[in-house]
Amino acid sequence: MATDEVATTEVTVLTAADLHQSCQLYADLRKAVAEHHPDVVALVGDCLHAGEDMDGRHTAAEFASILASLPCEHLVFVRGNHEDANWLEFAVCWRRSGHPLVTLNGETFQFGPLDIVGFPCLLGTEDYFIAPREPLPYPD
Repeated sequence: MATDEVATTEVTVLTAADLHQSCQLYADLRKAVAEHHPDVVALVGDCLHAGEDMDGRHTAAEFASILASLPCEHLVFVRGNHEDANWLEFAVCWRRSGHPLVTLNGETFQFGPLDIVGFPCLLGTEDYFIAPREPLPYPD
């Protein structure tokens, strides 16, 4: 595709934050995806829940499975402070879905004329989220 064709390509992005594995918020996300038919869904922090209160929430494994079932070709994850040790279970289940796990930590996801840059969350540890990559260096 020529450069001028890419520049005029329309891309639809649906962003969501703070889902916290909520059954209701996931249902709302699913409706929004069905209504808007985005090319990319960007989950930009706290899609998982780090608390002990799981009332009305999917498990990390369930959440990975149902997010993978969204009718959207590209899902992109940016870490919030709730994607910590619980990310391991989520990531294992996500990979079983056969979808690529796109986690942005100082990287860019490109789709046509769209660039999404995810910056690290400076709360908690990003080790689980970025594995096996190395964390970005930060000045002291």
